Amino acid sequence: YNGSFGTSPGPNGSPQNRSASASTNYGYKVFSSGTPNDYYYGIANNTSATGATTQTVTKVSPSATRVFNVWDITGDHTNATNTAKGNPPCNLSAPISATNPCGYMMVVNAAYKTDTAFQFNVSGACANTYYEISAWFKNVCYYCGCDSAGRGSTTAGYIPTAAGDSSGVRPNIAVEVDGVDYYTTGDILYQGLGGTQTGSDTLNNWVKRSFVYKTKSTQSNFSMILRNNAPGGGGNDWAIDDIALKTCTPTMTYNPSITPTVCQGNSIVVRDTVRSYYNTYVEYKWQRSTNGGSTWSDIAGASGTASPTLVGSNYEYVSSYTVPTSNTNYVNDGDLYRLVVATTSANLAGSCSFSEATPITISVSSCTLLKVELLSISGSLENGYGKIKWVTSREDEPVKFELQKSKDGINFKTIAAVQGHNNPFLETNNYSYTDPELIEGKVFYRVVMINSVGAKRFSGIVELKHDINDFTLTNVINPFEGELNFDVNTNLSGNVTVELIDQFGQKIINKQYALQKGVNALTLYNTEKLSAGIYILRVESNGAILTHKVIKTKK
Repeated sequence: YNGSFGTSPGPNGSPQNRSASASTNYGYKVFSSGTPNDYYYGIANNTSATGATTQTVTKVSPSATRVFNVWDITGDHTNATNTAKGNPPCNLSAPISATNPCGYMMVVNAAYKTDTAFQFNVSGACANTYYEISAWFKNVCYYCGCDSAGRGSTTAGYIPTAAGDSSGVRPNIAVEVDGVDYYTTGDILYQGLGGTQTGSDTLNNWVKRSFVYKTKSTQSNFSMILRNNAPGGGGNDWAIDDIALKTCTPTMTYNPSITPTVCQGNSIVVRDTVRSYYNTYVEYKWQRSTNGGSTWSDIAGASGTASPTLVGSNYEYVSSYTVPTSNTNYVNDGDLYRLVVATTSANLAGSCSFSEATPITISVSSCTLLKVELLSISGSLENGYGKIKWVTSREDEPVKFELQKSKDGINFKTIAAVQGHNNPFLETNNYSYTDPELIEGKVFYRVVMINSVGAKRFSGIVELKHDINDFTLTNVINPFEGELNFDVNTNLSGNVTVELIDQFGQKIINKQYALQKGVNALTLYNTEKLSAGIYILRVESNGAILTHKVIKTKK
């Protein structure tokens, strides 16, 4: 069931218990007042012993509605609006609906048996690719086991392990890939009731645990096992749902346009900017289709291995291809081009490759060919302003120029129009333009040359950066635990945005601070609950961006 354990066949929520699974070494039991017992599991849409939906039944005192008198009465996690809260217990006699989804989950009474709780074989994986392996867990028993004086959960004076925590053995699940333990969830604490032994189970949360696994250079399948890693009874009762494997795929943006126009018999350069959270999508090839995309052919000599650079929180590179004049005749009107990327050269040929959903469509026009060549373009910073210079060949036809600007190198807008000299007696023509807007951070410029009938020629892209030594990130306390301390040095007062980004590009923390000239000591607090691992610290001010990899350790 794609890691979700499925839903009731309907139309009502019944049956409470789903059939047994072949993916576990524990024994199968349906829910009752005394089962699933030690070494057993159940797959249910309601963890009540009787299918009841009331979650405020007093614990410990004899109650037919709770398993062992103490287990939570809860529903599954799949598609829950509140991912921490999960879904309510299934009303078995009511129709399945958005408020009564009746999805199933696996509940394990792990006890002493450090055995396989769930296993499956992953096939069709992509080689040399990072995957997030994750699942949602819930400790379903607050009042279990014995305390330090040997008193059981039903004995007067029983002392819980900690306020708001589970008594008894805390669940802990190890994840094994191809026989190697790669990860453990750590103790899954009980997160509800605030230290009391009565009250609503709705206060208890589901928690997500995940790690990143990178497949080997030729690996396409692996075996994964989730195993009880907390030997002991008196607790160790937990639910699992929504087991998932996910990966971050690249994003791609064509430039200068997805539908460029080229004059008949004139060459044209097409580009694709590739961005990815991971720096593994480096293999690329250009392809051409002459039948509307029904079939694609690799373009000889238009493939290779890129060297991405880290821009913000993503790795980025630009690949280009020059469509030759032999493929810009009238018969080529409507030809398609696309860039294909993958993590290995072998992956370029299969389902592990990626390209834009909409390819580039070449439009061949009958316009008069541009006779003038853009020989060069350059740029420089003068007192913080960008000055762009370009040179053309002999201008045997009237031309004009548009100077375009971008802050991301992809989305350009015209900021100035410059008329050509239109002097056919000059072998070369020199132009310059100073952008009146002060550069802050990084900007990109290009020139578009246009003749009298609308034929265009694009220059290369010039990148300018206000390389101010007055904006630096120093004294980063790395690794960090409960707080992340660092200094920002600047000669410009203003606001700064500080973000902490996880391995999947998700913004975990976003804070705003006011900067003063000089050294600013900043702190991100309350980081103790973050999962251990690698994060990106991103600092942005006045258009300039600084990034730094940091490591969170378990406190």
